[in-house]
Amino acid sequence: MGRKSKYTIDFKLSVVDRYLNKGEGSVTIGKDLNLNPNTVMKWVKQFQKSDAEVFLEKPRNQSYSKEFKIQVIEEYLAGGCSYP
Repeated sequence: MGRKSKYTIDFKLSVVDRYLNKGEGSVTIGKDLNLNPNTVMKWVKQFQKSDAEVFLEKPRNQSYSKEFKIQVIEEYLAGGCSYP
């Protein structure tokens, strides 16, 4: 199951729109919406690289099969690898 973003896609797109199309600066937008200006710029750069699909929720946590987990534990216990 993926992590849910604190902000909606529509909210992020409206912030990007204000910056790119309405000529507002990141500091102004940040103060108005209680956002860090660096967050505004991060969203703008992400949008410019990948368009709106960059803001879609993505599964970040992988799940592993029981067999794979057992294999990893057995290898660790046999001294085949370190914890990290």
